[in-house]
Amino acid sequence: MAGMRKLAGHSLRGWLPIVCLTLLRLPAASWGTEPLVAPLPEYGLKIRLSPPEGAMEVEGTVRLGATEAARTEVRLALGELVRQPRFEIASPAEAAGPVELESRSRPWERPGWGTVVWSLRPRAPLPAGKDVVVRFSYAIPAGSSSFGFNLDAEAAFGMGLLTAWYPEVEDNPTVRLRGLRGTGKLEFSVPPGVVVHATGGPGLGNGESAKGRFEFDVRTPASFSFAAGRYAVTRREEPFPIRVYSLRPRPHLTEHIEGSARIIEVLSAEFGEYPYRDFALVEVPDGAAREAGFSGANADGFVLTTGSFLDQRFNTAYYGHEIAHQWWGGLVQRSGPAGGYMLDEAMAQYASLRAVEEIEGPEAAERYRRTGYPGFTPNAPDEYSGLGYLRRAAVGFDHRLADLPLDDDLLSRRMANSKGMLVWDLLGRTIGRERFRQALTKATRKHAFQRITWQEFLAFVESESGQDLGWFYDQWLQRTGVPKWRLDWSARGRSLHVRVEQEGDPYRATVELRVLGTAGECAVQTLELRERVHEADFAVPFAVKDLALDPRFLVPHRDEELAGQALALAPFTQGQLMLLRAEYGKAEAHFLGALERVPLPDPHGLRFLLESGLAEALLEQDKAAAARGHLDRALAAPTRGAADLPYAYYLLARVAKKQGDRAALAFAVDAVLSAEAILGRPTGLYEQAKALLSP
Repeated sequence: MAGMRKLAGHSLRGWLPIVCLTLLRLPAASWGTEPLVAPLPEYGLKIRLSPPEGAMEVEGTVRLGATEAARTEVRLALGELVRQPRFEIASPAEAAGPVELESRSRPWERPGWGTVVWSLRPRAPLPAGKDVVVRFSYAIPAGSSSFGFNLDAEAAFGMGLLTAWYPEVEDNPTVRLRGLRGTGKLEFSVPPGVVVHATGGPGLGNGESAKGRFEFDVRTPASFSFAAGRYAVTRREEPFPIRVYSLRPRPHLTEHIEGSARIIEVLSAEFGEYPYRDFALVEVPDGAAREAGFSGANADGFVLTTGSFLDQRFNTAYYGHEIAHQWWGGLVQRSGPAGGYMLDEAMAQYASLRAVEEIEGPEAAERYRRTGYPGFTPNAPDEYSGLGYLRRAAVGFDHRLADLPLDDDLLSRRMANSKGMLVWDLLGRTIGRERFRQALTKATRKHAFQRITWQEFLAFVESESGQDLGWFYDQWLQRTGVPKWRLDWSARGRSLHVRVEQEGDPYRATVELRVLGTAGECAVQTLELRERVHEADFAVPFAVKDLALDPRFLVPHRDEELAGQALALAPFTQGQLMLLRAEYGKAEAHFLGALERVPLPDPHGLRFLLESGLAEALLEQDKAAAARGHLDRALAAPTRGAADLPYAYYLLARVAKKQGDRAALAFAVDAVLSAEAILGRPTGLYEQAKALLSP
């Protein structure tokens, strides 16, 4: 995801994947048919890192291109965590020297996550027609953390599109879009044994690296990002280099390399040639990532991934999402507020679905569309799926996709990554998968290293499709909700009559109708739904037993089974949203009240979810003993959802750890593994629970 985000507390339920986006280097002739905005800032940065106790010290220059008119100020942005920066004009000579400083803060809800815009006013006007060079120096205190930035003792990292850890040139009045991309050189000085990976190609040999000196040459427009830690490097060089920077040994790192290569191959077919000459997965500690607001973060040619995802087997959906940001939100960025989250998050989620479909097959993709991909969001298994959307819509948590609010990440991310994913997938099916590929590929080439408005993107896809897509955009992007269909049918001999009634304003959709015979036969018809009521007659070669409308969930709709589950779980969904907002006291009261109204029978395991949600709310308030009691009640409930069971045992492991109960902790860790075995697939929670066994 590009842009700001509200941190939803430290609960795992509030810790869902987000990404940060920058750009690396590539052969300049390979991309873009239009000239880049010129001139771009040119940096010379020297960064000194000395974890764990030392501050981060930065000094350097930024060259700003000449302007047609004289100017009296330069505006540079730095994160709130920067202390007392110093600036001066190095050239031109007539304005060189100290500057008068004025600052303007852009605070966020979390202290330290904001931005300070510094206005530099030189002693004389900066003349037209001459480049301006600004010299600067500052320090960032040890242990600092911000959005996409953390000076963790084990691995420090900074993502330029999320936190201005270096002076970024202001070119846009909105908070969500960071400053101008730049080029230049980054030089790092670190203790021996620390390895740095950053934006740009390496410029120093192994001998200098062994001494703690790393240099990166950024030749194409980028927002600068880095990670530094005592990494071991696992690599593959052909057909292009892929590396994994890990903080400790793991058995599946080669699988992560091969999985990343396969995803890049798949997404190159969807979006065009992979933009960079290499790729890397770089580990950051789970706790540091959580403090910085992500569990997966994308930079130029590399992804910051948490240790918990490297611990488990390769997760196609998770890495498909993160790697897709190399194109969407990275190579091509959105301009303006319209279409927020749809041209980065929703497009990356669509790429994730495509990767699953191409690599793991149509059945895995269908499960993804319906109920989510295992292990992507282990704390909320259906978060990014049709069921996830329907659950939230059942409690009024809905919004149009065309104008998702930029200041409500909780809402907008979940809309983009569930309904948004399904709508992009449907658009591809509507105009034809190959035409959609061609449109997206041409868009990334035409707008490489540039920003595109929402309206430009929609017009571009429509033009490339050769169709009028106004109806599609209106019903799927400008409306809330999804269609609800009622299917009635009757069969007489070999004749079948079908009636489909739509609730409310009708949606236009091409929908599969699966016909099942009494002897196991199967046939598929296609219905072109346009009006509120659609009737059709078919001849079938067998006796009809049952019908299913859109059995593969290709069109987002209120599937009867999923909608019933969503309605039944509404009391838990309401409390879950409170957990995501870190409103733990409010969630506690809500869960207690909802537990008094659990219906019988309870086929969807509502009591189990309410008790485990209450336990989490209590745990986040340091009420471990009370949390333990409610987890015991949850695990004793007669109906327990298999997909949610690993997380309940993980919560039990956290409680046991807090209480110092080693026996209960060991039991809970084993129980997570057993629950994953029952589920039939890993969730990543076993590795996280096992890590709690460490002293």
